[in-house]
Amino acid sequence: SDPPVPFLAYADSMSLGRILHDKLRGLCEVPLLQTTYESDLADALHAMARQGFGLAWLPHTLVEPDLRNGTLVRADGARNDIHMEIRLYQSVGNTKPLAREVWSRIEAYAAK
Repeated sequence: SDPPVPFLAYADSMSLGRILHDKLRGLCEVPLLQTTYESDLADALHAMARQGFGLAWLPHTLVEPDLRNGTLVRADGARNDIHMEIRLYQSVGNTKPLAREVWSRIEAYAAK
């Protein structure tokens, strides 16, 4: 059999760790992965992947420059991508000036 693939994992306590665990459980053909490094931060996993320490699922926006210049390559095309949405919420009753200012700036940025 093939040797295990070094895997750079998100901590199980992180949302991304749980999302990835669910994705791997749903795959028909999962390579044998051996966790060699674990972090709460995508940036840390990215740095380890760039240094050749293993396979990592990373946000596309984080690795896009590496994909363009050939520092990193996609391990399995798009079929194992995980699509997700991140949404921002605030309390309707939050009247603090700083919270209103932050929310206004976010809305202005999103409208661009």
